[in-house]
Amino acid sequence: MKDKKLKVMILFERELLQEGLKSILQREKSIVVIDAKNEYIYQAIMTWFPHILLIDQAILKSNQLEITKIVTHFPALKLFIHSVRQREVETLVNELNIKNAYFLGNLSSNDLVCTIKKLDSNSHANKIKVNVPYSQADMVNESRDTYMICCFQYFHIKKNGKIMENINWRTQKVKELFIYLLQHRNQLVRKDRLIELFWSKLVVKNAYANLYIAVYHMRKTLKSIGLNIVIINSTHYYELRLHDVQYDVEKWLVSLENIKVVTDEMLPYVENAIALYKGDYLADEPYKWSEQKKERLKAMFISTAILLIEFLITQRSYAVAITYCVKLQRLYPEVKDSNCLLMKIYDKLGKKENVEYQYNKLQQMIH
Repeated sequence: MKDKKLKVMILFERELLQEGLKSILQREKSIVVIDAKNEYIYQAIMTWFPHILLIDQAILKSNQLEITKIVTHFPALKLFIHSVRQREVETLVNELNIKNAYFLGNLSSNDLVCTIKKLDSNSHANKIKVNVPYSQADMVNESRDTYMICCFQYFHIKKNGKIMENINWRTQKVKELFIYLLQHRNQLVRKDRLIELFWSKLVVKNAYANLYIAVYHMRKTLKSIGLNIVIINSTHYYELRLHDVQYDVEKWLVSLENIKVVTDEMLPYVENAIALYKGDYLADEPYKWSEQKKERLKAMFISTAILLIEFLITQRSYAVAITYCVKLQRLYPEVKDSNCLLMKIYDKLGKKENVEYQYNKLQQMIH
């Protein structure tokens, strides 16, 4: 491979990320980058015979038959799979019997290039290669401690289940910038968008200087508290990637993924999802840019809670249904559904006074 150029084909669902990776790899004279289209992936492989196919989980999942055909006909082809969910990728790779698959979780541009160039054809048959190692600049100390970033109700970080106190973010703007990047994790965030949002009153040169200083202090803070989080820097973008750090919002969204209807089998999962929701997203933080997401998550919680309560009523689990109604009413007293559902439950229990109480509350809300 020393005298030949390494051909890398890229195919990502997110075009911005594909363009970003293409830009990184094109800097290397020893690498030829090939763009591929989803509908012509096999044809592109036949035309270019790449050494490496760099794809994301979404492409792998939606093109399973095509990928199986490709790895069968081109067994030496190496697949680099980009995802935040390693276990799902491992399961899919084993199901498809892909011999040369490498998992890309958190990565820096230098390590991506180095790893691609160093790989040999004998690496880890039948196994996913665990995350590409970080560069020294991005890496934090390995630890067995578990971390959870929490944004329901208010922003805080837990270490081994306990809230970490007195974290030094240097300034409130550094903290807000981190939370903004966290909200847009695994996405390319334009630097000019950050300037517009956080330093719009400054001249451009000073605004960018403030941005770079803020990111520097952010990395310093994350490293000091042991959070294995990488902030990838490219010419026009930043991208924040969680490594082995949990995130309560992400955990909650994953818990909702397979909930379409509530059944006896799904009941524990739905109850778990309701328990994970502690209140509005960043309710105690004065960030206008978070309002849209807050309302979206709130609507998802309310609809899931109503589904659960209605199922419990059909199962005549009235006492449990009441507790969820009370939680819904406590979090969002303006939501009329909780009053109506409580009236329905109390009517079935023959508790007319409770029905009247909820009815009067509802009337007061309306008027």
